[in-house]
This record gives sequence, C-alpha cells and structure tokens, in this order.
Amino acid sequence: MTSQLYRSEWYIPGQLLYSAVWGKPTINDIMEYLVHCNELSLTSESSFVHFITDYSFMLESAKLVDLSRTLPKAFAPNPRIGWSVTIGEINMLTKMSTSFGGQYLKIRQRTFPTFEQGLAFLRETCDTLDWDKADPTVPTRVLPSREEVYGDAV
Repeated sequence: MTSQLYRSEWYIPGQLLYSAVWGKPTINDIMEYLVHCNELSLTSESSFVHFITDYSFMLESAKLVDLSRTLPKAFAPNPRIGWSVTIGEINMLTKMSTSFGGQYLKIRQRTFPTFEQGLAFLRETCDTLDWDKADPTVPTRVLPSREEVYGDAV
C-alpha cells in the first residue's frame, strides 16, 4: 500500500515488514500507517510479525499529546506483534512517541541508528524468521525519494 507519507513491503514475506515514514506526518497519517501495519499483521500466517520502521526521512513528528489521546481509542495490543525496530528517530520527541506507543501496545521495541544495525539485532534475536526468504532489495523500493520528502522545496 502506498501513501503520501509512508510505504511498506515485506522484507521476509509474512514475517518481517519494512516501512519508511517521511515528511511531516500528522497524527492522522501516523494512525493510518499503524492501521495499515496492523491489518498486514492480521493477514500473515506466521506466529509473530516483526517490523522495521525507518524514520530517517521524517522532517517533523506528530505531537506526543495527540498520540496519547488517539492511540488508546484506536488500538488494542496485538499478541502476534513481535519486535518493532525503529531506525533513525529524528529527535527526543519522536523517541518518546515511539516509546509510548510501544509500551501502550505491549510491543518489544528497540531503536538503532541504521537499518543494518536493526537487521543484525533481529538476526541475533529472532530464531523464527526465515532469512532464506529475505529480499534485500526492499529498502531501495520503500525509501522515499528526495522529492517525496521535501516536495516542491527541492
């Protein structure tokens, strides 16, 4: 599924979803993204679905207060969610927001500066992932172009 401010593809089909969020997402954009990820996790036949979300191209984060008001109304914890690995959080507010979301949804979460470090963590930690089915070309299709991130300001 494609949106103006996020894109996702299975890095390992049905097991590990790689996503990028960029630009200046509003709370509605973030909720749309979370609904999208939750729906994909429900279609998977795997016991656990893990996520890597790259925030390296976000220019601004949604307000924590908006997230804290909206998230509890929209989601219940999903026991099939495994690890959530976040990459490149832009500032302390984004870190607090992802931490709050992870705690509320009871998700095991880690943050890394690079995709390679996040992937290495999952390789060491998750013995349920079928790495033979991994598609290392996914990030090149998912990451936004400069024009997508900055729009007309390029």
